[in-house]
Parts: sequence; C-alpha cells; structure tokens
Amino acid sequence: MRTWAVLVIAALLVGQNGCKRDEPPAARGSEATGAAPAASAEQQDSLDFVQGELLNAVPQSAPASAGAAGGAAPRGAGGAVVTPAAMAFSAEPEVAAGKTAYSPISFQRLSDYDYEMPDPAKVEKVNTSTTPIVDVNGQIPDAIKGLHGKKIVLQGFMIPTVVDKEGVKAFILCPNQMMCCFGVTPWMNEWVSVRSAEGKPIKYVGDVLVQVYGTLEVGEEIKEGWVVSLYRMVSDDVVFKSGF
Repeated sequence: MRTWAVLVIAALLVGQNGCKRDEPPAARGSEATGAAPAASAEQQDSLDFVQGELLNAVPQSAPASAGAAGGAAPRGAGGAVVTPAAMAFSAEPEVAAGKTAYSPISFQRLSDYDYEMPDPAKVEKVNTSTTPIVDVNGQIPDAIKGLHGKKIVLQGFMIPTVVDKEGVKAFILCPNQMMCCFGVTPWMNEWVSVRSAEGKPIKYVGDVLVQVYGTLEVGEEIKEGWVVSLYRMVSDDVVFKSGF
C-alpha cells in the first residue's frame, strides 16, 4: 500500500508543477484545470441532475439551517443545494460534545492564499532542522502559521495512503473526493496529510464526509529537495458524518 501512497502524492505534485494559480480558490476556471468548456444553461441543469455536483463548481457556504427538518437537502444562497463537497470546503465543522479543546477550521480558510512550488535550488539550501515552520518563499500567511501545533477539527473526504490488515494508518483529507486518481488536481494548500496517533488503525468508508480531530502541522515538508506537503495532522479521532 506504500506504493499507492507514493502514486497519490506524486499525482498531486505533478499537478502542482504543471499549473499556475491565477484565481482565488473558489473561482477556478476551466483553463487552469483542463476541464471542458462551460456548459450551456440546459446542459448545466442536466449535469447537475445526473452528477449531483460539478467539478470546479463555486461552493456555497452551508447555512445555519443545514439539515433542516423533513430531511430536505441543505441549501445555500439563492436556494442552491449545498453538496457535501461544498460543505467540506466552506463550512467550519460543528465541534462534538466533549471536544471543545479543538478549534473548527475550514479548507476555505486553509487555502485562501496563492501558493506556488518554490525553486528546488532554493529548497535545497533550507536547514529544516533549525526552521520550525519552513516557508521558502514566504507564501504562507502569518494567520495560517499561527495554527501550527494547534488542536483543530477539519472535515473532508478520506483517501487512504497507508493501509495494513488492521486498517488505515495514514490518509489524505481533501474537500472533494474527486481528487483521487482523476478529476481536478487540488492545490498544495487544499489537502492535509493525516497520520493516526501511535499508529492506531482508522476505519475507512469511501465517499463519506468525515471530521478529523487532531494537531495541525503547518509548513513545507521537504523530501529530496521537493516540497511534498504544506499541512499535516496527527489524528486523535475521526468521526464519520451522515445525513448528507
């Protein structure tokens, strides 16, 4: 399964090196992602009906009434249905009872800045052992660096990277389950590498929104002269959400 982990991370890095981020996170264009040209209004309605949610769709913030009585799907501005991926990106998760030590954080907050891979020549000169938070080009905002070492809760979808007979030991958490092997390559600040505390196994259920409670690590993780992640978490608990 380690081969699978390498393939997933390699796909993320290849996508990063081949793209430039010229627009804010919530306003991706088809040119940046290699997506097909925009559909007409009638085509869009048809696709929405068949697929449930479109890649590159601008997410709607989840309203306070999400999951209202009657089992109706939560709706955002203009009555648009708030999909699980939109909620994972925009909404701060509700903190479960007994877990008030964890601060809710959204992917929208973590990714609300432009990031480009630094020159490998500059990366090689960084002494990671003496730099608490590595940021070669000074791209990570101070407010995000301030989350380093904090206990947070973040919601998204699991993509296992290290699995054994006991269960998942490490996974990537992202706001859209379509990042796995196909679909839209996320930006470096749109996913978190999660490992279980003390190697404890974690249950895996695909395509289900989860909340991860744990300690966030912020900064460029460098391996063999390349940045391989910006965010990492050591998970204390993983809670599966339902009703979406």
